Amino acid sequence: MGPQMNHIYKISILFFLIISCSVSAETIDPRVNEFINIVENGTKKEIKQACGELRYAGISDINLYDYIEKKVLEKYKITDSEAVSWLIIALGFSGLEKYEPTLEKIIKDDVNSAYTKHAADSLNNIIWYEEWNPIISDKSNYNNNESEEVNHFANMLRSDQYLLMRIAAKRIHYQHLYSKYLLDILKYEIKQHYNDPKYDRFQPDTLAWMLKALCGSKNTEYRSVVAEVINNAKNRKIVKHAKKYMSYFHE
Repeated sequence: MGPQMNHIYKISILFFLIISCSVSAETIDPRVNEFINIVENGTKKEIKQACGELRYAGISDINLYDYIEKKVLEKYKITDSEAVSWLIIALGFSGLEKYEPTLEKIIKDDVNSAYTKHAADSLNNIIWYEEWNPIISDKSNYNNNESEEVNHFANMLRSDQYLLMRIAAKRIHYQHLYSKYLLDILKYEIKQHYNDPKYDRFQPDTLAWMLKALCGSKNTEYRSVVAEVINNAKNRKIVKHAKKYMSYFHE
């Protein structure tokens, strides 16, 4: 290879590396560094809130969860802390089997009853979130007029998985996220599921939370769907909850 060709070859390689780095930087979820910073520098309250948000963030990035795992392993034997409890809980939201040995070790060591319980719960949650995180973070129905959080809740409500739908309905209610976009999805999914012929033991409680979230908006536009549930639902528990939350429209 002549000097000129060698020079062109080096420039081509350099250009390729620059482009590759740029693409990699763009694909890193910016939330990961935000969560890591909170875990490292946040107060107990901030860590609790951040770990709770991972429940519906749809993140399975090992950069984040490796860091959380590192902090758990550093502290669980020497610190009795609510913050450590929440970090253990957060590992379950990864949906990644690679953290199972750490959780099993915490259970085996049993140095703190709260840590042991949370580690057991997280082992179960890993199974759920392996399936749920791709659903939560799915972009196929993304609405650019809504926040990322609202889009995640919308994905969860559309998932047809009652546990995941319940998590979304609870957060919508507690955070008072009463945008018409979410309320319309709640209305549609309630109509689809209040007489679901497929047995699911979580259905009544999930429908209760969905009705509570819808009625909590106090938007009378949605009163008719609640009346429909009261008149037509076959499950008495669902009817009972619909009647209870109907009163929200009169407050």
